[in-house]
Amino acid sequence: MLLFRRLRSSFELAVIYMENCPRKLRKVVEKGVEGKVFRATVINWLPTMYLPAVHCEYVGDMGDSETRRRIVLQSNNVQDKFPGVVESSPLPKIEDIAQEELESREDFRATRVFSIDPETARDLDDALSITKLDNDHFEVSVHIADVSHFVKPDSAVDLEARNRATSVYLVRSVIPMLPRRLCEDLCSLNPQVDRLSFSVRWRMDGEGNVRKTWFGKSVIRSCTKLSYEQAQEMIDTEPGELPQGLEVDVGNGFKLDDIVYDVQQLHGIAQNLRRRRFANGCITFHRSEMKFILDSKGNPTGLNHVLGGTPANHLVEEFMLLANSSVARFISDAFPDFATLRRHPPPNPSGLEKVAKLCEQCLQENVNYGTSKELQESMERLGTIVSEEQVRALDMLFTKPMLEAQYFCTGELPEDSWHHYGLAVPRYTHFTSPIRRYPDVLVHRLLQICIERVGHEVRDGPAKSLKSDEDVRAAVLGTSSDSIEEILKNCNQKKTAAGQAEDEEDFMYLCLYLGPKWTIFGGVVVDVTSECIVVHVSALATERQFFLARMRDEGCTAVVDPKRKSVLLSLQDPEEIPTDQKSGGGESSKARRRRKRAGKAGTKSADVVQTLCADETGKPATQLEEPLSLQIEFLSLVKVLVRSAGALQLEALLLLR
Repeated sequence: MLLFRRLRSSFELAVIYMENCPRKLRKVVEKGVEGKVFRATVINWLPTMYLPAVHCEYVGDMGDSETRRRIVLQSNNVQDKFPGVVESSPLPKIEDIAQEELESREDFRATRVFSIDPETARDLDDALSITKLDNDHFEVSVHIADVSHFVKPDSAVDLEARNRATSVYLVRSVIPMLPRRLCEDLCSLNPQVDRLSFSVRWRMDGEGNVRKTWFGKSVIRSCTKLSYEQAQEMIDTEPGELPQGLEVDVGNGFKLDDIVYDVQQLHGIAQNLRRRRFANGCITFHRSEMKFILDSKGNPTGLNHVLGGTPANHLVEEFMLLANSSVARFISDAFPDFATLRRHPPPNPSGLEKVAKLCEQCLQENVNYGTSKELQESMERLGTIVSEEQVRALDMLFTKPMLEAQYFCTGELPEDSWHHYGLAVPRYTHFTSPIRRYPDVLVHRLLQICIERVGHEVRDGPAKSLKSDEDVRAAVLGTSSDSIEEILKNCNQKKTAAGQAEDEEDFMYLCLYLGPKWTIFGGVVVDVTSECIVVHVSALATERQFFLARMRDEGCTAVVDPKRKSVLLSLQDPEEIPTDQKSGGGESSKARRRRKRAGKAGTKSADVVQTLCADETGKPATQLEEPLSLQIEFLSLVKVLVRSAGALQLEALLLLR
């Protein structure tokens, strides 16, 4: 008999009797099922059946990196391979683009355009340029890959991209939204080749105050691709000097010192844009990304934590945010009933209230959260009185009540619902990543219609509003019967699924990396209840719960103070703990029997799940001869031992000393 349960779950899902197994599946099972993964699809579940009837297929061995990849993709319904009709779709070559098309576009090929991306990026969506004008004014442009030129409504590529809605970024690979011929070649803004783009150009002063905005299709020739690390070196270099030992391939007749100058000028403006955003109430959280070091077989051998908050990251972020906000205003002014925007609803007030009470109760600090500006200011104030590790834990608590941002059509909701809470802007959209996000493709198509009907520039005075007609809908959506609301609903769902797939694979690789050996990590207590202690381990981006009932079963007294959110853990000599101890959590007779069995068997009983340990080897605290005690309260810094308890499970111990 085969008993199935879901990955990362202890609940039974289905049962298959061996006599009903197909021969091929039976052969796999007879060789042993340890470490093997099967896919069970429910085909029938009658009310009289305890468990459902399933169709079962063998996926592979958990030790194989390709099996792990398939698990993540299949469990989140992520399509990997493109249909043959998409792969064989004819696509034009850059050199075959008509001269009339090139002449109709703004020509930036003689402008110093460059991109800043992760070092390994191959799908280059965006590039930047800056030109110094008179009187401390600049012309700053963001150039975005013109995917809509190659992906036409109703084409096989368009329908497949609409279904996928987003690219999925896994540990070892990318599942692209578009065929690789497009996302890594024709559309990608690769250096020193002509590329079609959609540009936003601003005339602004050094403070980032925009005087004039222009939108239009363009052609560019990027002179170089910079990594974030290279751009950061340029930012850190004194003006007029060159970074020591920095090697960058710069083409189109430009020099490295030209690029250094441009990056430093953009950095100065970006700092002012960022400062203004936070003054207006933008919220930010301190987050890091796990990056695994892999061997030749794809197994994790190291783990790095990458912070996304360098000035080079901020430089690109600020101009992409400005481009998205500028386009959002332009298309929603022109088509208030048909524009694709992205809204972020206010957070759950009861969730914020809970965190605010914790901070007031335990830190004697008031947290104001009436607006995003008040919440950000409160978070900044808390950051000055606690450690960096505690800041990350508080960030996690404030993140929990936040709702997900959603794509929507402006005709669906009243204008007062369009606001983006996290960015503190009244209108926002996604325009800057059409290679990897389908809503951006829709935005590009509508923006071109706006330009044709309204003009290239944002004009002073009341905006001209247009009604979307059949021609507009056909130009954006094609002849599909799907409404824009249905398409955007699918985009929201696929974006959530992509995030879950990425998180699940990260967790899977984390379990493989940690393995069966205990590793010590620092943690922060984020909650103490009458039932458990909750610890946030920022290095693993995870929370672990340590249940007091289990600790009491192991011979520990636990006295909880609910008002202070604290607990006093005390471990006496197990033989001296009274059996009738109640509120303190005396050792139960069941726990005593387990402890005695453990003493006979050696250092640890296989059938006892420990929650407390005494040292870095994971030695059970119940085997100590001397008493121990530990006072734990909200935001206490603690140590936990963590190891893998399987391919998709972690086991954690709370270190008592």
